[in-house]
Amino acid sequence: MGIESTPRSSATRLFAFLLALLLPVVLSAQPTTVGGRSTEDEALFKSTPLTSRLGDLDKALPPVERPINPATYRLGPNDQLLLSLPIMDGEIPLTVAMDNTLLLPRGLALLNVEGMTLDRLRRTVDSLYRARSSSYRSLSLSLLKPRMVYVNVSGDVLVPGRYILSAADRVTSAIYAANTISETLPLTERAALSKEQRSMNDNRPSARDLGGLSSSQSAQRWASLRHNDGTSQEIDLLRYRAFGRDGDNPTLREGDEIVVRSADPTAPVVAVVGAVNSPTAAPFRSGDNALMLTRLAGGFRGNANTAEAYISRGSSAGLERIAVDLEDTAALASIMLAPGDQLVVPASDVVTTGPGRSGVVTVLGEVVRPSTYPIIPGTTRLSEVIATAGGVTADASLNGAYIYRASDPRLYRTMTATPYLGQLRSTSGLPLDDTTRFIFDMENQRDRVSADFTRILGGDRSHDVALQSGDQIVIPTVPKNVYVRGRVRNPGWVAYAPGADYEYYIASAGGLTGSAAESRIEVLKYGSGVWELPELTSIMPGDEIYIPGERDVPPRTSLEVAGTIIGIAGAVLSIAGTIFSFIRELNRD
Repeated sequence: MGIESTPRSSATRLFAFLLALLLPVVLSAQPTTVGGRSTEDEALFKSTPLTSRLGDLDKALPPVERPINPATYRLGPNDQLLLSLPIMDGEIPLTVAMDNTLLLPRGLALLNVEGMTLDRLRRTVDSLYRARSSSYRSLSLSLLKPRMVYVNVSGDVLVPGRYILSAADRVTSAIYAANTISETLPLTERAALSKEQRSMNDNRPSARDLGGLSSSQSAQRWASLRHNDGTSQEIDLLRYRAFGRDGDNPTLREGDEIVVRSADPTAPVVAVVGAVNSPTAAPFRSGDNALMLTRLAGGFRGNANTAEAYISRGSSAGLERIAVDLEDTAALASIMLAPGDQLVVPASDVVTTGPGRSGVVTVLGEVVRPSTYPIIPGTTRLSEVIATAGGVTADASLNGAYIYRASDPRLYRTMTATPYLGQLRSTSGLPLDDTTRFIFDMENQRDRVSADFTRILGGDRSHDVALQSGDQIVIPTVPKNVYVRGRVRNPGWVAYAPGADYEYYIASAGGLTGSAAESRIEVLKYGSGVWELPELTSIMPGDEIYIPGERDVPPRTSLEVAGTIIGIAGAVLSIAGTIFSFIRELNRD
């Protein structure tokens, strides 16, 4: 019995036949997936090792100062990216080619990223994949590892040259590298640079730096950045420190040139002083505001009287005070600074009078209120500042007090003692021993201001000292002893006895030994470090009395001296005999 064909079964066979014809076409039009990935992407993943797909994460990534800003970070050759597609189980590593092109998966055309920011690339890639298929709804693109770039640093830095840094590094990193001594330099060159670095690279904001900007501070505002595309910009590391804006300290690109100009010590400055954690002076730049100074202050000390804070501004009538509210950041941002302005956060009553440009000094040690005080450079006197600081305490050592005034490091050449000694010998009339002493005196007595605190604070205003901005006044605690060293029986500290002379202290130290040369005794004065003859100075607390021995004279020298004396004596006797004979002949006549 045969099976009859019905219309229904014929239609079913026709549908199956048509489906068999159309299925290869449909499959070729839509990407097949394996475990959520397309077959072509699956092949890509299988052919790529896991460590390569993740951008060699097992290797150390370069440190960064702070996260990059995708809106300003510009891509370049060798930047390593990570692309995550929503229809895939993993990520695809991408690398910008040397010609600034980027090859995207899924058969997209080469993408030229020259001059493109990371933010713009993200938008571009998102747009390309969305146009390809509606299934790409939430892809992500990240910068996995920034490229390494060459950067040139020149100008007022310790070691100008070309440096290798990452594109995530900022201008600060390049300037720091140019002011760091490399271990690969020859030892002699490292020693010379080390000496210069000690005077140049102390960039800690301190009161002694205020008003007298050192070479190390020149990079704060006297630096510029030039890119390969011809664009350039001024660098403002102080505003970056205050506000953290990327534009003031941008990330680097290949071929960038950074020029650090020399600081101008005569340029106007603005400062924040008083009861703040970080008294800071900054070269003035148009657009500076009071909020910047509060950020640079590093916070306020526990004894700060913030309610009485003010801006000290010089005018033809003298110093005027502009009250400020340190809690109102909007108001502080609206107060535009003028050259010479100081934001003063008092710790107590601080009084300053007189016209002129403004400055600051700091007072340390035995005064009632150690702090930083505003002055008028060249006008305000030492006695005025000490009085403003509440005067000295009962433990103050006036003979040991001194004023430190930092020198401009550009005034001193980096030179070791030996060639400098040779230069002095060739250009001066000093003998060798005096030239050697001069070298030591120059090193030990540099950066001091000549001031007799005892006379000045005792009321002798004729010797009062005019202060300069950045001076540091140090008043130590009074010592209680005098040190006796050298050829004495019991060298060491001897209790100070007011009015006693040097012989009293020598006797208190057990007296002279047999090898002492009493005629050669000298006194090293406390504070000044100057040697004085004991008969010409009063012994003060902290002074040192030194009793040397007889001079070390070789035996040959003694014989030469004796021979010279005998020769001179013989010559004198000969002359005397001649004169005697001449007189006798005259008497005969």
